[in-house]
Amino acid sequence: MKLTFMKELLGATTRMRNKHIESALNAYETQLISGAFSPVYYGIEVTRHCNFACIMCPHSQYSENEIGHMDIMLFQKIIDQIAPYAEIIKLHWVGEPLLHPKIFKLIDYARVNTDAQLYLSTNGSLLSGKKAERLRQSGLDKLIISMDGDTAGSYESIRRNGNFSKVLKNVDAFIQAVNEKGGPLCHVKMIQFVANESEIESFREKWSYYKNVMVDVTWLSDWAGNMPNISKLTNFHNPKSIKTRQACSDLWFKMQIDWSGKVALCCFDAKCTVEIGDLTKDSVGEAWHSLPMQIARQQQIAGKVHGICKKCCDWATPNEYEFWYTTEELIEFPQRIWFK
Repeated sequence: MKLTFMKELLGATTRMRNKHIESALNAYETQLISGAFSPVYYGIEVTRHCNFACIMCPHSQYSENEIGHMDIMLFQKIIDQIAPYAEIIKLHWVGEPLLHPKIFKLIDYARVNTDAQLYLSTNGSLLSGKKAERLRQSGLDKLIISMDGDTAGSYESIRRNGNFSKVLKNVDAFIQAVNEKGGPLCHVKMIQFVANESEIESFREKWSYYKNVMVDVTWLSDWAGNMPNISKLTNFHNPKSIKTRQACSDLWFKMQIDWSGKVALCCFDAKCTVEIGDLTKDSVGEAWHSLPMQIARQQQIAGKVHGICKKCCDWATPNEYEFWYTTEELIEFPQRIWFK
């Protein structure tokens, strides 16, 4: 494969702001398992606490001692290490980020100390009052708001412990404030279930009413087989699942870190089944080029995957990272990153 692969694929819309993106792409295309390349896309789970019990989430699988908030000193240490390389940093994973008692200190530190795009995902239940206003002014680039329904019946059957009318009011008010006074791009998202598929058009129509809002209806993931019984709840599956598998690009581009500092193999490895590294002891570079990570990359290249990768239908390709696209393109068609 040639290094020009992505530039040719995406044409004039391609933007490569970070030289480390090109390094990661080169490593992927030339099938390096270690070397002078670093992750450019980071998921940092600032907390694993959550106030919802959503039916598609593995949160219920955790024991009490597997749930906690990320220590602010650990967060700062991680940010300091990844700042030269990061193009995108997501401040969420399994938990609800707005439950972290120092969430705004974390956002502020990342905003001041990196040039990365900062994303945060929320269930919207706490998106009100002073907290919402502080978030609007925080410097986030994108706020992902998970709705998963357009009626109380479907929403509350999926997002258990959620109150549809309360969340709807919060999200409406927040988006209006952003439209009037500025703030992050709002990405309103719905996972398609049998329970809500009749609401897709009304959902799109409702949220497309607002300007500069990214409205996205996407498929349900079974977390690489960790949630095997949920596939029957939907008729919409990842379109890549029927295609010929190729090496998962996340292992060259993306690092997922849990609240305690453990590095997961990927964002679907919610139980950290592969011991990649521990950032309370290891550096980001040591974890990224650890022997387990090198073995995982070699397995991907050879097409002989094991463990969590063997069950995964959501393997990544290089074109699905948001940094290749303009905001206008993503608002027009959010799922273009999956269908390239």
